[in-house]
Amino acid sequence: MKHALKAWPSLCEFLKEYKYILLFLDYDGTLTPIAKRPELAVLSRGMRGLIESLRDSERFIVCLVSGRSITDLKAKVGVEGIIYVGNHGLEMEGPGRRFVNAKARKSRRLLKRICKKLDTSLRPVAGVIVEDKGLSLTVHYRLVKKKDIPTVKALFDEVVRPYCSRKEVRVGSGKRVFEVRPFTGGDKGKATLWVLRRFKVRLKTDSVVPVYMGDDWTDESAFKILNDKGVTIFVGGANPDATAQLFLKTPKEVGKLLGKLVRIF
Repeated sequence: MKHALKAWPSLCEFLKEYKYILLFLDYDGTLTPIAKRPELAVLSRGMRGLIESLRDSERFIVCLVSGRSITDLKAKVGVEGIIYVGNHGLEMEGPGRRFVNAKARKSRRLLKRICKKLDTSLRPVAGVIVEDKGLSLTVHYRLVKKKDIPTVKALFDEVVRPYCSRKEVRVGSGKRVFEVRPFTGGDKGKATLWVLRRFKVRLKTDSVVPVYMGDDWTDESAFKILNDKGVTIFVGGANPDATAQLFLKTPKEVGKLLGKLVRIF
């Protein structure tokens, strides 16, 4: 796995072979540093300016892909004229288009019941945040004391296990978070592939190359699907467990790479 900034000369030449660059960007840990609380992950003015510059270029199509709800993601980013993919691909919104996974929509009541149970069960543990994102749930335990983390995991498992057994939901884990999602086939990989195919049809050309940047296990599905179609970049250092082709260390380095894209293209 090579450092993307050090690989810039060859990366730049590769991208120049294509008419359009479809830029997929995760939010938390990629455009912004991971924050202790989800509401504290604020996009910098400089990063917002880079996104706007890329949006205004005829060469780029900008798509933000996040586990956050689209409502939350749009409020955080505040840039019009780009594509937003929220809840790990369960909802999408772009200029003149809005999509919500039908199976996920039907699961909202179920998720609210699970959310209530998780909130009641985990409330005694200081530092836990149970976030209802409409189409999915996230349990944040970044503020939990180390000695209490096994308790959080046990209580979480106790609540969600029956629903997993009945294949009503599926769960995952990330950077000090647990995710609960409807038992559907949606993920970031399938969402990004759908967007890529749609734009090839819309633009009437195959000369569209995807570039995906992400920092977490939820981005792995996109890395695996897009590895043979474009460029994949893991944010967080050289990680042998990540399947991306390249890496960047921090969101600050993401900003540097986006700046290079703005200047060259």
